[in-house]
Amino acid sequence: MATDSKQPTGRERRRKDPINRIRRLFYGLLLLAATPGAAPADELAYIGKFRGLPQTATSPHQAALVTLQGLLVLRASAAGNPDVTLDTVTAQVTDPGTGQAPQFSISAARSGSAFELPIEDFGEFRLQLLAQPSVAFAAWSLAGTLELARVGGEQLSAALPELRVQGLHARELRYLAFEAALRRKAPEAKPQLDFRWRI
Repeated sequence: MATDSKQPTGRERRRKDPINRIRRLFYGLLLLAATPGAAPADELAYIGKFRGLPQTATSPHQAALVTLQGLLVLRASAAGNPDVTLDTVTAQVTDPGTGQAPQFSISAARSGSAFELPIEDFGEFRLQLLAQPSVAFAAWSLAGTLELARVGGEQLSAALPELRVQGLHARELRYLAFEAALRRKAPEAKPQLDFRWRI
C-alpha cells in the first residue's frame, strides 16, 4: 500500500526551515517579555541589550536634602530679545527622621531677572538668569547662578551651566526643564548645591 506523503513546498517550506524556527522562537520570547509581569522577562534580560543593570543602594548621606524641579519658558520679546519666565517649580525636602520627601509646589516671586523661591522652615533659593543673544553662533545664551540662604545663616551657591538655544521667532516658546539639589556626601561634609538642565 503506497502512502501519499507530500513534501512542503514554497512558502510552507520556508516557514518550517531552521532559521525561521529560531526567528519565531525569539519573536515569541520578545512578546512574552513585553507582557507586564511575564516570568520569561527575567530570562530574556540576560540577552544583549535587554540585560538590566544591578541596582545599587544609595547611601543615606548622599541622598538629597532638598530637590528643586522647574520649568522655564523662553520667548522673544517685542524687541526680539530673549525673555525668560518661570512656569512652575516643585520641591522635595527630605525628612531626616523618616527619610521621606513629599513633593509640593513653590510660589515664586520675580525681582528683575531673578526668581525668589522660598521653602518654609528650610531657606530661600534665588535663581538669577542671564539670557543674551550670541551673534557668533546665531543663538541665545542662557546662564546664571543659583543661591541658597538656609535657615541658620548658611549660604551656598552654584553656577548654571551655559545653555545655547537657537534663536526663536516671534510667538515661539521654548520650554527648558531644570533640576537642582542640595546633597551631603558624608556625615561631616558640607552640603553641596548643584544645578543641571534636563534636556
